[in-house]
Amino acid sequence: MLKEDLSVPVSGLVTFESISDMRMYIRQLLSYYERQYDLYSQKVGSLMRLYEKKERGREARRFKEEDWQKVGMLMVNTKDSLLGTLEIMLDAMEEYKVKMNRTNEVLTGFDELEELNVPDGATITLFLRHGVPLRVLVDIQKTAPIEAARPVSK
Repeated sequence: MLKEDLSVPVSGLVTFESISDMRMYIRQLLSYYERQYDLYSQKVGSLMRLYEKKERGREARRFKEEDWQKVGMLMVNTKDSLLGTLEIMLDAMEEYKVKMNRTNEVLTGFDELEELNVPDGATITLFLRHGVPLRVLVDIQKTAPIEAARPVSK
């Protein structure tokens, strides 16, 4: 069973009825990434303390590539679940950090987007790649509708 909130699209299109709706969505996206980063950070701290306790009196091991074996397209660790968990959580934290920084940059430059004077009734479609806002399409004429996901409602 998955514990993550899957209503946050990883890649794809999200359609809005106004720039302010899109700004609110991007703020929610940033907030989600911040919460995930903080959660992983806390877990990494706990795992580090557990690992230090486990390795007390011994030479601490480092991440080793040979602890992982390739199974098809996946890398699998069956040798040291504690160290493996630490490694993948640190990787996940790094990815969330990149997403937070890029999403925050989008919000910082949002004033320029609002200066475009998008008319009322225009459809705004946001393109996300790897969870990061990348492009915005403003359809003033409301041409053929674009299949898109619904914004996250929290």
